[in-house]
Amino acid sequence: MSDGARDLLTRGIASARAGEVDQARKYLDRALSMQPSTRQQADAHYWLAKLADNLEQQREHLEQVLFTEPTHYAARRDLSLLDGQLDPARVIDPNATSRPQPPAQAAIDLQRFACPQCGGRMTYDPGHHQLTCAYCGHQAHLASLLQQGDAVGESNFIEALVTARGHVQPTATPTFGCTACGATYLIGPSTVSLTCAHCGSSFVIDHTDTKSLVPPQGIVPIGLTETQAERSLRAWLVDSGLAQIERVSRLRPVFLPAWTFDLTGQAPYRYLHRDGDEWVTRTGNELILYNDLAVPASHRLPKSLANIVRTFDLTAMITYDPSHLAGWQAETYQIPAADAAMAARWHVVDQARRRVEQLLFGNFKDLQLHSSDMLVAAYRLIMLPVWRASYLLDGETYQVVISGQDGTVMGERPTGGVGGFLRRLFGVAR
Repeated sequence: MSDGARDLLTRGIASARAGEVDQARKYLDRALSMQPSTRQQADAHYWLAKLADNLEQQREHLEQVLFTEPTHYAARRDLSLLDGQLDPARVIDPNATSRPQPPAQAAIDLQRFACPQCGGRMTYDPGHHQLTCAYCGHQAHLASLLQQGDAVGESNFIEALVTARGHVQPTATPTFGCTACGATYLIGPSTVSLTCAHCGSSFVIDHTDTKSLVPPQGIVPIGLTETQAERSLRAWLVDSGLAQIERVSRLRPVFLPAWTFDLTGQAPYRYLHRDGDEWVTRTGNELILYNDLAVPASHRLPKSLANIVRTFDLTAMITYDPSHLAGWQAETYQIPAADAAMAARWHVVDQARRRVEQLLFGNFKDLQLHSSDMLVAAYRLIMLPVWRASYLLDGETYQVVISGQDGTVMGERPTGGVGGFLRRLFGVAR
């Protein structure tokens, strides 16, 4: 870092804040002429953008900021304002002493999916992609399924951070909480009973709670019937050496909430490389480019099964419509977007570290990898269909989850693998 450039930059920012425009420009221009660091270049251009005489100059400086430092949030915010993507009235002042008041809760538009012929309850039939009456068998196609080829919109993460939309939850939603395991579900006006998809407890719903929740933007339609899910489970048990297991619970369907993130940027790294008898410091950059990285928005799945959310083909996702939930449980999210974004960043850094370690072929030590140049560009809340089940073995219960899209199975296995299971089964000592 150039000490001269840093001193000029400090003087330029102070002059800009004091309203001394000409003096500030002189200091900032001189700072840029002294081969400053990347961060100093970005800061100088950012303040020159604030002092620009016209929009064209302002845009040039903001684009230069993002060219040198793609993760500069303030520059991205200002460029979004300049492009009309952000309403200045909605931007939150981070130095304000009082928190913004959330908008008035809007009543959610809940629909009761009643059969037009007999008034019975209609449920979603994954085999035919339509609503089917449980009583008279009348079928009705979903108009929203015609949108299956449409892209599902994403929210700008920068916009969410600087506006109230990223700090409040906008929609009043009826929910019901399982008193046995704590899971919380979306509740429609026609729902009178519920079986918890996670623990199997059954309830008659005599009251609901109202929570302010972010509505989902996308949903993956159910593509697997219960019979097909059972076949996938049995095949997994056979492959796992558990074909003789008889005590398997009934499958319970549920839509799980998940956040998806688009991440871009780079992960600079530093390490020591063996060069003869010496260790030499070397550096590099790992390119970061992830689209729709899924992160669980619920704690209800065991950690070993939570990665089921990353097995879904999200190109099949359609725009969220409550009609797709008819007859199925839908869990609300407990993990906010900000926490999920951090989990996404940790996952990306871990994957980048693995790629770098493979590239270096083990001839290194003290690898340090940083995520400061990584940007979360977009996010959305989605719903993913799964079937939950469990099996009992030797007095222990093991959880299994099956993708409702393609039948992918993830399950807990007995400690010690198949060999341990056979030893316990036949009473052989270890």
